[in-house]
Order: sequence, then structure tokens, then C-alpha cells
Amino acid sequence: MNKIDLDTLLYQSVENGDVPGIVAQVVNRSDTLYCGAFGRISDHNSVDMPVDAIFQIKSMTKPITSVAIMILQEEGLLDINDPVERYLPEFKDVKIIAESGDSDIPYLVRPLSRQLTLQHLLTHTAGVSYPFCNRTLNNLGKPLPLPTPILHEPGARWTYGPGTRILGHVIEQVTHEPLDHFLESRIFKPLAMKDTGFHLKPENAPRFVSLHRRVNDVLICEQNPNPYEPQVFGDIGLLTTINDYSRFLQMLLNMGQMDGERILAEDSVIKMTRNQIGALVVEEQPGAVPELANPFPLDAGEDNFGLGFQIRTSAEKGRRSPGSYSWSGLYNTHFWVDPKQEIAALLFIQVLPFYDSRGIQIMLDFERQIYYS
Repeated sequence: MNKIDLDTLLYQSVENGDVPGIVAQVVNRSDTLYCGAFGRISDHNSVDMPVDAIFQIKSMTKPITSVAIMILQEEGLLDINDPVERYLPEFKDVKIIAESGDSDIPYLVRPLSRQLTLQHLLTHTAGVSYPFCNRTLNNLGKPLPLPTPILHEPGARWTYGPGTRILGHVIEQVTHEPLDHFLESRIFKPLAMKDTGFHLKPENAPRFVSLHRRVNDVLICEQNPNPYEPQVFGDIGLLTTINDYSRFLQMLLNMGQMDGERILAEDSVIKMTRNQIGALVVEEQPGAVPELANPFPLDAGEDNFGLGFQIRTSAEKGRRSPGSYSWSGLYNTHFWVDPKQEIAALLFIQVLPFYDSRGIQIMLDFERQIYYS
């Protein structure tokens, strides 16, 4: 790949006002092939964007929690085919919610006809969703606590949601320790992900990237919260640098190990990164709250899903290979891993709404530049 072309693409995306700042990286199994940082940390200071900037990666927390679940399965502490209620009894009587068509009784609930399992949560076929990408839940007018009524029978379709948050609670029940402690000891520390965690260390605050919102095509910079309030959940909440997350992806490229540290068995990596939803496909999720998200993801209607990852099924010149696996975060952090080409690519910005059209175009251009070079 041509570093100059990639630099030019990302530099121009900032100069044109498409994004306020950006960090991007491409790695293979052991080395960094490209890394670039452009723009600024915030509109409120003049600090240039460093390569080791700290980002809120939101739902890119999910693949890490999914790996933690597979670690516990390897150790015989759980089985992903187990019902959720075995670990969280409050899920024994979870119901399905549906619109009734009656203005006096707008929603009805009914019992499940099949058990909700950990695998349903891993594959986003559990029927749980977020209000920002589901109109039924958004129309309720308030978030529902877990265990919330689900939207359809487990395994019936692909619906994006907070299933991995439930898995985070399972991890805590099984290990008898807080989620952040388990991830630190079993994933972050062995992989030398020194800047990854749920808590913002005071010494890292100068590298913490501000969030921007695009309102009427104008980017508005938000003040960073002071103090920062951590969100310790299995589905969202992690802070990281692009180099740290690259090490996590390199571990997967190396079939579960990195620098002599074995995190996962090879068989677990294979299961996670192969289709686990049968004939189902990833479905487009609506932007039910436009200020938070546009419809997503790319390649909906075609792709499959593994245990924590979207799996690409089609071949297209200038794009990642079939079998590549990926996911993203609400503030427009993105990654994919291409086992065929033995590379992983990451592109981090901090802009709302999710799937911001300019941010997605930059990611597609970045992808094409990698594969055409």
C-alpha cells in the first residue's frame, strides 16, 4: 500500500472539514504497515491529533467481551449453548413484546417458545435491541431495563442490540469478579494493551479525543466530561488507542496468540470468525433516532455473523476479501480483519451520528486505497 496516498486521503478529509480528526492503522500478523494521525484532539485546544490518542470505542467493546466468553468456555466455566437463565435467573420469564395495533393497549407480551441462549446473545439473534436502532423500543419513550421484553423468538432473525451487555453480567457471575478486572487480567495485560480500559487515567486526559456532533452539516465540538464517568458494560464503555486495539486484532490474525501469549485456542477463533447464524443474514437497522445513528451496517442483506463479528460474504474489487470480519462503534470507530490478505485495518474518528455519511465515505475510500495500492 502507498503511504503517501493514504496520508493524502486522510489529510484531505480533515482539511475539507469532513471530520475534525482521524487516526488510521493497517497491520499484519506482527508489524504495522501504515499509521497516520491528522487533525486535532479538540476544537477547545490546539493539540494535534497524536497516534496514541484515546478514543471512546463504544460497541467495539463487544468483540472483546465476546472473546472473554470464549475464554470461559475453553476453561469449562460455561457453554455458549446454555440458556441465559442458568447464569442469570431473572431471564427465566423474559417475554416477547409486539405492537398490538390497539391505541389503548399499544403493546402485548407473550412467553418464548424456545430458550434464550448465550449463543443468541453472541450472534445478535436474541431479539434484544437498542431504542436508537429500533422504532418499537424508541416509541416506548423510555429505555427498558434488562431483562427487557425481546422483539422476536431467539434465533428467528438478526437484530442488533445490547446482548453483549448481558454477557458481561454472565462473566461477572461465573468469575466472581468485576468485568473490568477480568478483561484487564486476561486480555489487556497479556496483550500489552496499556491504554485500554473503562476508566480514564488522569495522566491520559490530554490525549482524550473530544466528541463532535454533525448538526445541519456543521460539526459541533462537545466539552470532554470532567470528571469522566466510566461505563463498565460488556457492550460499550471501553477507551483505547488504535495501537492497543490493533494488538487485539493481531492476536486474532495469529489464531489466538500474540508475542508468545495464548489468549484463545485456535478452534475458538475459527468459531468466532465463521458464520454462526445459518441461513439468516445481517439486517439493516433503522436510524430510529437520527441524531444518534443513520441506518447501518454496510452490506446488510448479504453478510453473515459469527460470535461477535460481521462476516463478509461477497467479493468486490477494491474491498476486503470474503471471510473478512468486522465491527464498529457508535462514535464511528471501525475495524476489519482480512484473514486472506493477513491484514487488519482500523479507522477511528469521534463523530455522531453513527454511520455519518462523510465518515463512512472516508472509510470506504481508505479501504479501496489499501486494496488498489
